[in-house]
Amino acid sequence: MSLPGFMIAPLDAAYPCAAFDCGNEEMNAYARNRLLVEHTHRVAGACVLLCPPDRTVHGFFTLSPTETQTTRAIAAGVIESPPYPNVGGALLGRLAVSGALQGRGFGKLLVTHAIKTCIENPMRPRCIVVDAKDDALCTWYVANWAFMRLSPDRRRMVLRLR
Repeated sequence: MSLPGFMIAPLDAAYPCAAFDCGNEEMNAYARNRLLVEHTHRVAGACVLLCPPDRTVHGFFTLSPTETQTTRAIAAGVIESPPYPNVGGALLGRLAVSGALQGRGFGKLLVTHAIKTCIENPMRPRCIVVDAKDDALCTWYVANWAFMRLSPDRRRMVLRLR
């Protein structure tokens, strides 16, 4: 997936993350110190938003396997019948966009690409799960992709993949 001047690609050691700055020090440290390590060791698969020709990382997301209880998945509309006690899915674990690009739709682009990546995955996860950091992000996930909360008192959200 690409757009004028930018592209989204699987993380590679050749893509520099050392200068990544999204305005959140925890996410900056993750991008600079752990993103490549976790991707290389297959803890989480990472895709990055790049700006050629220097291929500097301007955003990223991570995906890893997860599961949710079948009863909660039924309540959220992820599945119709409970063949197993848990439903396999993909966890959208980390998502960040550099401060210079925030508010311009790149976060939406990254989430949309993550969803597409899950749909095209041969393992075919039934859902994508996200742990929204605050209520504003919950609203954002609902408004843009119709994610649903698994329970009203938590920010764990799920989107059915068809």
